[in-house]
Amino acid sequence: MVTRVGAAVDTDLMGTRVVASLTGSGGYAEQVVIDAEAALPVPDGVDLDEAVAVLADGRTAALLLAEAQVRRGDRVLVEAAGGGVGSLLVQLARNAGATVVAAAGGRHKRELAADLGADVTIDYREPDWADEVRRRVGEVDVVFDAVGGDIGGPRSN
Repeated sequence: MVTRVGAAVDTDLMGTRVVASLTGSGGYAEQVVIDAEAALPVPDGVDLDEAVAVLADGRTAALLLAEAQVRRGDRVLVEAAGGGVGSLLVQLARNAGATVVAAAGGRHKRELAADLGADVTIDYREPDWADEVRRRVGEVDVVFDAVGGDIGGPRSN
């Protein structure tokens, strides 16, 4: 919560719950000094822990989506779609107009991805999951791989 502002700052942030991205240290401190422009108000009903998670994972997801240049009509595979960055990528890719294939481990995470807008959900723990993606949507245009290892490795078939 903003408890003080500098004399030269014209802001109505006093008493507002905020999160901010810092420049290297103190990122999880309860009190910090920041520029007023860095303060991001946290809406009522959103826990500060959730807001910090969205700040960190949201920045990552937004930068990944921008770098991949996801466009309307793209077929996007999001691995680890039930995680922090993955769940945000599902929403951002869907909002960009992409067909979203969410690969997640287990029923609960697949249901979460579907609730967030995934068009297709696949359990990447199943041995033929990559073939199932091809059967359901064909080849994909963009893959966001936050799993790696055998899950994210190349497929010969």
